[in-house]
Formats: sequence, structure tokens, C-alpha cells
Amino acid sequence: MERIRIDCHNHTKWSRFDTSVKWSDWFDYVEDFAKEAIEQNINMCAITEHDVVNRKLKQLLVDTDIAVPEAVEISAKNYTRDKSLHILYYANSVSREVDSLLENVLFLKKQMLNLQIQKLQDMWFKIDIDDVVSFIKKIGHWEEGMNKWNIVNYMFNWTNAEYNRKYFENIFWEQSSYSWFYYNCMKSEWKFYNDYKVEAWKYEPDLEDISKLAVKDNAILSIAHPNFTFKKWPEEFKKELSYYIDAWVNAIEFNAKVDYAWWKVIMESREKYDLILTFGSDCHMIWWDDDKHATFWTMSSFLNDDVIKENYQKFRKQIWI
Repeated sequence: MERIRIDCHNHTKWSRFDTSVKWSDWFDYVEDFAKEAIEQNINMCAITEHDVVNRKLKQLLVDTDIAVPEAVEISAKNYTRDKSLHILYYANSVSREVDSLLENVLFLKKQMLNLQIQKLQDMWFKIDIDDVVSFIKKIGHWEEGMNKWNIVNYMFNWTNAEYNRKYFENIFWEQSSYSWFYYNCMKSEWKFYNDYKVEAWKYEPDLEDISKLAVKDNAILSIAHPNFTFKKWPEEFKKELSYYIDAWVNAIEFNAKVDYAWWKVIMESREKYDLILTFGSDCHMIWWDDDKHATFWTMSSFLNDDVIKENYQKFRKQIWI
């Protein structure tokens, strides 16, 4: 029997307001994704847009043998521990209450990004919000898809780029790369983030609020890419995991980029808490295979067929797909 092929963590251009990645354009349209899933003989797959529930893939593949949950990757937060993380939410049918929650997330994210632009202006960078929107459209994205990477890309490659580059080099004289600015100034837990962040802006829903909806939907709540979310590596994850289990998290993603240390921790956690393993490449671009993202249906080399089969069955049984 051939290995079961699963990939329940993917993105298309419909991902909106993703503030942590450059952009998402694995597939322009869900139809392209569905066609590829059929051609690759996938057994189960999902599109997990950022904070937008995908229902179309299930409709497109309804007459195939491919198992398809409705799914979304939610920008959540553990406010008790001041920890942001992404939660993969899978259900046979995601309730409209989840959509309402996420619409508010999108609205608040947009406000946060506007404040981020104001913050950069206050720090003497030349940047205009209307011009940023024009830039977003010029590179082929929707205005709703604006993220921090787009803002930084605009600053150093569009209007007033020469001024911004010189100003940047005067501040950080040892650096010349705008990607360095993005990672060190725009992302949390990095060197200069506290200088550039928008203060006290709450846009991520509390994990407990998500959990209440998950109970109603009989959903799977999986911690996305724990090997990247928990910066202090397995020790932090093991210490914190019990809290998330108490908050009704019932799965962990076995990300395609899991290494040996994380393989051990994930498998130990799965046994200790009787968790479902979800499998995902976190594919954002068709050609992009780096240290965090893989191409479609890539699975970790640490997985064996028995583990894949067991969790494939548990996943389907949990949400009845």
C-alpha cells in the first residue's frame, strides 16, 4: 500500500492580513489547488488561510475520494502568558460564529497596520498609506492583503526609497538590507521590535474564546508549527503545553520541517495527552522551500506509515469527514 498523502496546512492568495510572512501565492485560486490535489493523489488536504475560513475547497472536491475539512489558521494569543501563536482550526463545518470572530480580527489588524505606518512616519521614515495601497495593487495583491513585509518592501523599493535607504543606513550603519530591518524591527522577540512596535494593540482573539467555538463545532484545534512558534525550543513547549491542553487544544502539527529534537518532543506529547497529529507543509509559494516552509504535500522524513495512518483515521473520526 502506498503511503497516505496528507497536507492540511496550505495557503493561496486569499490569505489576508498575514503580518508574519512576506506573501502567500502558492496558488492564485482554490480551483488550481483542487486540481493539483487530484493530480497528486492526495488522501486528505486543507487550505488554511490566515483568519479566513476556506469552504470552497470542500465543495470543489466533494465528488472525489479526497477528505477535506473546512479550515482556517487563526492568529490567536495566550494573554495570560503574553504568547502569540497560530492555531489550525479544522471542522466538518465551521460555524458562522467563527467568521464573525475573524472579521473582527481582520478589522483590528488593518487598524494595527495603519498605526504601524504612523509609527514609522513618527520615526522619520517617509511613507504614505495611500501610496502603500497603490504599491500593493501594483505588485498584484489585494489591499486587504497588506502586511508588514509589504510596508517594508514599499519603504525601500518604491516612492522615497532612496531617502528611506539612506536614513536606514544612518541609523543602522552596519546594515544595508531591508529584509534585516523587517526581521529585526517588525517582528516580535527580535532586537529592535520594542522600538518599532505599535503599543498595546490587541487584535488577536484569546485562545479561550476560540476554544468555546471549537467545542460547538466539535473541531480539531492544532498548534501550528510548534517548532517555530516556541522560540526557546522544546523545553518551552513542554513547559507550556499543559495550559493549551486545558484550553481544549487537542492536536499538534507535525510540521514538514520538524527536526530530530522536535520529533521526540511531539511524539512524547502526543502519547502523554492523547493528541491528534496533524500534518502540514505550511506551503506559501509553489517554488519556496526554505527552513520554515515546504512545497505542497511534503511530509517530515521522521514520520512512518503507521503514525500517518493512525492519525489520518483519528482526524477523520474526530470531525466526521
